[in-house]
Amino acid sequence: MMINKSRSQKTYAWTQMRFYKSFVSGGVSDSFRIRKFPKHVLEQILEAGRLTHTGKNMQDVSFVVLDKEKHRIEQMAVKLFRKVKPLADLFSPMARNNRIDDHFFFFHAPAVIVILAKDKTNGILAAQNMEFVAEANGLGVLFSGFFTSSANISRRIKKALNVPKGKKVAATLVLGYPKVKFLRSVQREKLDVRYL
Repeated sequence: MMINKSRSQKTYAWTQMRFYKSFVSGGVSDSFRIRKFPKHVLEQILEAGRLTHTGKNMQDVSFVVLDKEKHRIEQMAVKLFRKVKPLADLFSPMARNNRIDDHFFFFHAPAVIVILAKDKTNGILAAQNMEFVAEANGLGVLFSGFFTSSANISRRIKKALNVPKGKKVAATLVLGYPKVKFLRSVQREKLDVRYL
């Protein structure tokens, strides 16, 4: 007896495969095409963050999409990083090897989503789900840890982002169509697991 898969089952299987391929073959993109992506894709990404399960069902995650103010806010972070870089260079080879240009944080990407939360873990969980949806839609994603750190230490950036009292920047997603397509993931360590 032959069983026919319904259209929704085929679509689901295709979506699962696309998700899996984006997960195992993706690389971190820091080079984006200028081209914007459709608004419905941005809405799907935000919805994935909103629907993420949170600890104690806090539902404390909110989002700031940087659009018209993106360049101005990026320049605030660039200015801050340029001030602290000489000190960081003394202690960190990674800092010494980085040059801070005017697009150091967002790399000309068409979209940036700043994720706010009372509990940082909840924000990071949302960011991970949002990354999966973005990559399944063909976008490259960069977690800008440097911008996240800058936003959390700068009152001026927090004010520009309108971060509510009690919340902090948990993660920053830089999104766009990548200029480079990764054919495989970077080399990973072997699975480290123990069964007790």
